[in-house]
Amino acid sequence: MGAEVGAYPTATTPLNGNERWLCDQNGTTSNCLSSQIAAYTFGVQGLAPYTVAGLPACTSSNKYTWAVTTDAVLATQAPNGPVTGGSNGVLTVFCNGTAWVGKL
Repeated sequence: MGAEVGAYPTATTPLNGNERWLCDQNGTTSNCLSSQIAAYTFGVQGLAPYTVAGLPACTSSNKYTWAVTTDAVLATQAPNGPVTGGSNGVLTVFCNGTAWVGKL
């Protein structure tokens, strides 16, 4: 079914949110579901590329997420400003809970 407490998934093991992990919640060790914890990784990370129009809606459910766009208009891009598509600029964007903003 998934990784159990104490088991470490491999890099190819998909997580579905139901795996159980031992977590430290404010000094108390308890079981947590993988959907309840933040994953911290080290090393180079890849982000799937999107067109600006293809980005998922930026809502509270994906607040604090990152993506890469492949068609941003960089000439008019302001730091932390709204993102416009239609060119060929590669730009990292951030969902603030309301809108995707460019990170130069």
